[in-house]
Amino acid sequence: MSLMRLFIGLDLPGNLKEKIFVVSQKIGKEIPCKLVEKENLHLTLVFLGERTTEESERIKEILSEGTKGFKNFYLRLGEGEFFPAGRPRGIWLKIEGETDKLRQLHQKIIDCLSKNGIQLKDLRFIPHCCLCRLKGKVEKGMKIEKMGPENRFAAEKITLFESRLSLKGPTYFKLQEFDLE
Repeated sequence: MSLMRLFIGLDLPGNLKEKIFVVSQKIGKEIPCKLVEKENLHLTLVFLGERTTEESERIKEILSEGTKGFKNFYLRLGEGEFFPAGRPRGIWLKIEGETDKLRQLHQKIIDCLSKNGIQLKDLRFIPHCCLCRLKGKVEKGMKIEKMGPENRFAAEKITLFESRLSLKGPTYFKLQEFDLE
């Protein structure tokens, strides 16, 4: 039986990915880290873990019904910060804007999947966009460049992604997109 590593997320617009990656590259010149590839920049809503092809097809059916009636909304990228606090292993950008609607969408997805027999393990949700994984310690007080005011984007669809891991890092494949109204 073949397993796929899946997650549900919001893909970011290409122009915003470009801006984020410029900031990431500056960080990469200052501290040792593994940057998230430009094409992989996203916002994870629900990590599904290892799933069979049959489960993947069932998840697609659930999401196509479960997202009906959910209106699109606007988000923006906030300031960067190290995570987790104390002993950071990465840098992410906070998500701001209509985060109440983002949390409602996250909960709606969880409710739809759970109600339809899809077991979920980790239900924590901290809205963010990961920039890099650190390769060592970071000096205290280091600041991360802000993205600037032109980073607002519409959350108009969610995507079921497959993540394939390799020695070079993960590669994400869009399995299906689901429009929000």
